[in-house]
Amino acid sequence: MNVIFIIYVLLFYPCQASSQAADREALNNKDKVMIKRLDELIPRQNGLIKQVRGFGALRQRMMDMGLVPGADIEVVRVAPMGDPIEYCVKGYHLSLRGHEAKNILVEVNTIVLDKAQKGDLVRIISFSAGRQASRKLMEMGLQPGDTLEILRNEPSGKILVKSNEKQIEIGRGLACKMLVEILPVEVSI
Repeated sequence: MNVIFIIYVLLFYPCQASSQAADREALNNKDKVMIKRLDELIPRQNGLIKQVRGFGALRQRMMDMGLVPGADIEVVRVAPMGDPIEYCVKGYHLSLRGHEAKNILVEVNTIVLDKAQKGDLVRIISFSAGRQASRKLMEMGLQPGDTLEILRNEPSGKILVKSNEKQIEIGRGLACKMLVEILPVEVSI
């Protein structure tokens, strides 16, 4: 019985040391590239698979489904209780349980505006909000495709952004519903 339990733990739970190493690697990266576990992404967020961790049959099964390094992946939707999660990879949809998705490291292309830092230049990708919140953002003059500069993003309070020479304050609730892409800041000499 103990042998079965140990095999189960090895198959379904990623190694803690390699998880910590991946977190350190993401923190040390200076190019604004964000590495996350696949289960941490939110709907309509996408990324590039960097590593498939795990052992034996579970890892092989994930790779057979197209979850290979270099593949683009997007979160389509999350079940009401949070598990399973539907993904789109290589043009088809598949669902994974949370413990399976934890084994996949993804380079994130989009983040929520709330996670952007002061000085970042971002482009709005989409609003993952209802009609009323989306309408409020549009009334503020914000639309998908707009480029914003983050002027202030303190741990508490509103986020101050600049769009088309106009400064706009966005509450945290709305900022969490805006998917953005971090753009490289052009160096001016």
